[in-house]
Amino acid sequence: MKSWGILALVLVVGLTACSRGGKTISTDQGSVTTSADDKTTTITTKEGSMTAGDNAVDISKLGVAIYPGAQQQQGSFAISGQTSSGQMVSFKTTDGFDKVYGWYKSQLPPAAQQMKMDANGTSFAQFVSGDKANATTIMITSKGATETDILITKSVTVPTPPGAQST
Repeated sequence: MKSWGILALVLVVGLTACSRGGKTISTDQGSVTTSADDKTTTITTKEGSMTAGDNAVDISKLGVAIYPGAQQQQGSFAISGQTSSGQMVSFKTTDGFDKVYGWYKSQLPPAAQQMKMDANGTSFAQFVSGDKANATTIMITSKGATETDILITKSVTVPTPPGAQST
């Protein structure tokens, strides 16, 4: 029965995508809401919610500085449930990899750097700040010298109180 509810919610999402923005469609499984400008969709169920699209992520809550001049890309999302939440957002800059990497390296504690590699004209670096309950990951990638991508993810886990059962 649960799979029928999920199928119904998927159909609602599809129908919502074809309609004009600023609408909410509700079922017994949850609701789907599109923003007035059709750039953001939020799905809400009893387990939590997911928002995807432009402005889905509040970048002030990521816990790290954003590279100066980097442009936010489309396709960010935020998910929240009873015991955890997560956000993912992508940025792009015309600055080269080494400049972006150096800037993040100077902004974060030394232990935050997890990896840095260059192979076949592609550069990659990863930084992780925070702890398991509240972590921010920054991945920097570049192929060539004209563009660098920055992907920032944030995850927060709320500990289960002693004696409470997790679902």
